[in-house]
Amino acid sequence: SSKNIEEFCMVARLATSIEELCLNNCGLR
Repeated sequence: SSKNIEEFCMVARLATSIEELCLNNCGLR
């Protein structure tokens, strides 16, 4: 189950950075 937590954190981090990239792109345009 420790592995599941690590995977979840990795996915959450990835989703957060993608969201930030999208927001930054929208702000530039």
